[in-house]
Amino acid sequence: MYSKINVLLAEDSEDDAFLLKRAFSRQGVNAPFQVVTDGAAAIAYLAGREPYEDRQKHPLPQLILLDIKMPGTDGFEVLKWLRAEAPLQLVPVVVLTSSTHQDDIDKSHALGANAYTDKPIDIESQQALVQSIQKFWLDQHRYPSFGSRSRLEALNSSVAQPPV
Repeated sequence: MYSKINVLLAEDSEDDAFLLKRAFSRQGVNAPFQVVTDGAAAIAYLAGREPYEDRQKHPLPQLILLDIKMPGTDGFEVLKWLRAEAPLQLVPVVVLTSSTHQDDIDKSHALGANAYTDKPIDIESQQALVQSIQKFWLDQHRYPSFGSRSRLEALNSSVAQPPV
């Protein structure tokens, strides 16, 4: 049912990424998940740079789940870069982080996050989060069209190269 909705998960904790993917799987969500472990990799993925240039293997996401507290290029920098890229500005971003600081919440929204939520700390909270993401972002939300080959090619050619 969700196989046409590509999700990019930018998460530096392998354990958190594994648990989140498992929770989605247990919920019956078969959306393809691409996982990157830092902000620089997220930008490279979105820009289609090495090693993510093959859009068959690494399709543009319709939804990004973004941790803001990552080493090196953090989630704030990813949001800033993403919202400056006209063809990618429409991709919804759900900030999924352990930070509950109001400054982080405000900054994320100011930089263009569509939603901000805490990482779940137990199985029940994790399942509730997955159900809410599934219900709204996967079942009800309508996404920009990135599906056609010509649209993908146009997007890929118009995305500026990120700073190295």
